[in-house]
Amino acid sequence: MRDYATGEWSQALCSACGVDPAQFPRFWKLTKFRENHRGGRRSYRLRVGTPVMAGTVDSASAALEVGVVEPGIAAEMTGTSTVVIIPNDSGLTEPALIAMPHACRTPPAARAMVSSGGCLRWFRDQLGQAEVQAAKELGADAFDLLTEQAAQVPLGSDGVIFLPYMMGERSPLWHTMRAGCSSASRWRRARRH
Repeated sequence: MRDYATGEWSQALCSACGVDPAQFPRFWKLTKFRENHRGGRRSYRLRVGTPVMAGTVDSASAALEVGVVEPGIAAEMTGTSTVVIIPNDSGLTEPALIAMPHACRTPPAARAMVSSGGCLRWFRDQLGQAEVQAAKELGADAFDLLTEQAAQVPLGSDGVIFLPYMMGERSPLWHTMRAGCSSASRWRRARRH
């Protein structure tokens, strides 16, 4: 609901949603500042002088962290969702991509899938109980055990495709009712596919 032209909450969007912009926190400019006082050290558990970044989103921060600050390089970040960050200095905008402020002067275009990482958790919770139990016994991670099995499948997964639209989809589809599905399932396909 941010108006990127003004850098503030969009009055029009807030009105359409029936909320007052004053209910939300203020926006910080994309800047680095230092938390130098004792109160900050106690409340945030940071050493005095630790650089802190404010005024951007997690994916742009992740891109900055790994040095994706100029055109020609990109970064992928996966959590519940997956975001591919692609800096551009030409003002590129594309309806299929998300354009957002970045922590540096080259704003990126981003491709974001809503629930790709969340689908891994869903798969583990619904179909990976054997790996969850084995992980407890081995002192391992269930995702590592599932990944070991998936690594046995040939490139291309024998044609099996999974579309991770478990919560609708953002770019490039922009369809909140999109549903996830799997295709090319056959008798010879195994759970590791």
